[in-house]
Amino acid sequence: MKMAYFGRPDFLNALEKFEGGSRYGWAFGNPEGPDCLSSRYHSLNSIIKRKKPGAAIHVNLDLVDEALAMKDPQTGEPMYPNAFRYCAVDGTLIEADVPQRSPRGKSRRERKKNERLIAGPERPMVQYVWYSKTSGSAPADGPLVKDQMVKCRFGYKLVTVVCQNTGIPVIWTLIPATGDERVALRELLEALYRLRPEFPMEYVVGDGLYPMAEETLRVPYEKYGIHPVFPRLEGRSPDSPWADSDGVPQCEHGPMEVLKEGEFWGAVKRRREGVKPGSPPPKGQGKNPRLRWRCPVKDLAVPKCPEVSTYLKEDWHLNTYLPHAGNSKRTALRYVLTARRNMIESLFSQLKHLGVGAKWPNRTRWGDDDAMRWLVSLALLQITARRLVHLTGGYASALKEAADAGHLTSNERRTFEAQLPDPNALPIAGLEADPGAPSTWSLDAGLPIDREYTLPSIAEFSSRPDRE
Repeated sequence: MKMAYFGRPDFLNALEKFEGGSRYGWAFGNPEGPDCLSSRYHSLNSIIKRKKPGAAIHVNLDLVDEALAMKDPQTGEPMYPNAFRYCAVDGTLIEADVPQRSPRGKSRRERKKNERLIAGPERPMVQYVWYSKTSGSAPADGPLVKDQMVKCRFGYKLVTVVCQNTGIPVIWTLIPATGDERVALRELLEALYRLRPEFPMEYVVGDGLYPMAEETLRVPYEKYGIHPVFPRLEGRSPDSPWADSDGVPQCEHGPMEVLKEGEFWGAVKRRREGVKPGSPPPKGQGKNPRLRWRCPVKDLAVPKCPEVSTYLKEDWHLNTYLPHAGNSKRTALRYVLTARRNMIESLFSQLKHLGVGAKWPNRTRWGDDDAMRWLVSLALLQITARRLVHLTGGYASALKEAADAGHLTSNERRTFEAQLPDPNALPIAGLEADPGAPSTWSLDAGLPIDREYTLPSIAEFSSRPDRE
C-alpha cells in the first residue's frame, strides 16, 4: 500500500520509510514482518499470490456506497444527487520494466518470440504496442497520416470507469498493452452489475475508439439501459439519409427538433420496473427505441412537415439517444459530457504522480503481472478513500491522533490543519460504519482483473517475412 500511494513504487524505499521512523509504522498499524531482506521479498510475493487484486474493487464499491448515502447537513438531501449517473471510460498505457523499444524480427512470429523473451515468463501480460494516426483515430484529433507513430509502450493497459461528478474510480482492470478497451468495458459492466445490480449509471462517455465496434454502442443500452456517449466517426453511416446532418433529420424548413422518445428503457426505468441487469424489458416492450422529430416551424399559418422517427437499431452509431447535433437539451448534454471526459485523464495523471504508471526511472521494477494488478488496484482504492476521509471527518480525527502521538512537526501540523474541512459542512453519514468484510466479499463476480491471462500460441502469428 505504501508503494501504491506515494513516490516511486520501490520496495527497498518503502522499507526504509518504515524503518526510518515510527510515524509510518503508526499510520499502518505497526506491521510486523520478517527480518532478512530475502524473507521480506518472499513474504510480499506470497501475499500477492494468495489473494486476488479484485478484493480492492469489493472494498472500493463499499466506499462508493458510502459516498452515495451521504446527506447534506443543511437540507438532509443526498450530498451527491448526480453521483455515478455520468461515468467515463478510458485506458492508459503503463510501462513495464523492460526496454521501451520494438522487439526486432523479420516476421510477426519472430517479433512475438523476442517480445516474450524480453518480458520473461513471470510477465506474460507485458506486450508491445504502438499507435498511429489512421482512420481509427478520433475525429479532429490531428492530421491523419497512415503509419505515423504517435506513441508506443512495452507493458500494460489500465482500463478504468470513473464518475464524472466526483472523480471517484468505480471499477477497473489491467490488460496487455495490445488489449481491446472496448471488450474490457463490456466485461467491466458485466462484473459491476453482478456486484451492484442497482448501480445508478445512466451514461458512459468515451473517446473515438469505442464507437468503432457496434457491440460497444449496443450492449450497454440493451443490457443495462446505459446510453453510450461517444463521438461520431467520419465516414460512418454513409447510407443513412441523415448522414450529412449528423443524424438530425432535415425538412424543407431546416433541422428538425426532438418531439419525444418512444420505447426507451433507460437505467432509471429498468430499476423502477424491477428489470434485472442483462434481462430484456417485460412483455416484449422496448424492442424498437426511437426518437420522434417534428418540423421546426412555429408559425401556425405555415404548414408543418410530417414527423420523422429515427430508430437506434437501424444505426447505433448515428441514431443515438443524445443527438450528435442540433439545439436540443439532449445535444447540449452530449457536449457537456464530452467536454468533461477529461475527468478520467485527471485520474490517470494522479496515478502517474503517485508513481503508478510513471515512466523510467520511476516505473515499477520489482513486480510481475500479479504485483502490477495489486499496485494499480491499491492506488485507485486509495484515491477513493482519500476523497471520503475528508468528507467523513476521518482526516481530522487521524490528524489529531498523529499530533497527540508526536508524529508531526509544528510546521507539518499547521500545513495539515489548513486542509481541514469545515466541521459544519461535513455531510451526514447515510450508512452505518461496518468494520467487517466488504458486503460482496462472498460473491464470485468474475472480476476481469482476477482472471488468469493465457498467452496465445506463437503459431497464431504469421511467419511470413515483412519483405521478401
